Amino acid sequence: MTASGQGKWKLSIQSPSTDTSEPDIGYSFFGSREVALKFACQRRPSGRRAIRIEGPNGESMDEAEILEWCAALQSKE
Repeated sequence: MTASGQGKWKLSIQSPSTDTSEPDIGYSFFGSREVALKFACQRRPSGRRAIRIEGPNGESMDEAEILEWCAALQSKE
C-alpha cells in the first residue's frame, strides 16, 4: 500500500494542435500528487492545459480543481 498522495499519478495535458482541428492530449507520470500539480501549474503559461490528474487509488482532480490549486499556489509566492 502506498502512503497518502504517493504512487503513480497521471497528468493529462491538452496542447493546441498544429496540424488538425483536434487538440493534442499528452500524459506525464509522477510519484506524488503535489509534484504533478506543480508541473501542471508550470505548463499553463505555455498554452497547455492540465485537464485531469488521476491517482493510484482512484483519486482524481478535474481542470477546475487544478486551476484552483494553481491559483492558491501562486498567491503564496
